[in-house]
Amino acid sequence: MIKFLLGQLRGHRVAVVTAITMTLLQVGADVLGALPIKWVLDAVVDHRDPEVGPLDPLLELFQGIRFAAGTGDQHARATLAVVTFAAFMYVAFGVLGSALSYAQMRLATSISQSVSARLRTTLFARIESLPLDWHARHRTGDLIQRVTGNITDIEKLLTDGLVDLLAGRWR
Repeated sequence: MIKFLLGQLRGHRVAVVTAITMTLLQVGADVLGALPIKWVLDAVVDHRDPEVGPLDPLLELFQGIRFAAGTGDQHARATLAVVTFAAFMYVAFGVLGSALSYAQMRLATSISQSVSARLRTTLFARIESLPLDWHARHRTGDLIQRVTGNITDIEKLLTDGLVDLLAGRWR
C-alpha cells in the first residue's frame, strides 16, 4: 500500500514535504503559544522580568508604551507591559499556527485532488479496456461504488490522514 501511495505521489513529493514542514511549524507555533502564559506568571506571581530571548526588543517596545490607566508604580507598569506583550504574542502565535494550518490543508487538498483525478483517469481507461464479457459478469453499480469509494478513501487519506499521522507523532 505504501509503495502504491508513494508511486501515486510522484510529481508531488516537494509539495508533500512542504505540507509536512508546515505541519511541524504549526505544531511549533502551538507549543510556543504556552510561552506567553509563562511570561505572565513570571511577571505577576514571581515578580521578575520574563526572559523572552530574541523577542526582547519587542518587549522593550511594550514597556515604553504609556498606558491610559498609568500608575506611578514602576513594577505595576512593567507588569502591565508584560501582560499586554504576552497577550499580543499569544494572538500572534495563534494567527501563525492558524495560517500554517490553513496553508497546509489547502496544499494537502490540492495534492489529494490531483492524485484522485489521475487515479480516476487511469481506472476509467483500465475499465474501458476490459472485455465485454467481463462487464457482463459484474454489476455496474458495484463497480462504480468500488471505484468511487476506494478513490475517495485514498483522497481522505492524503488530505487528512497522512499529515495528521505525522502531526500526531509530534504533538
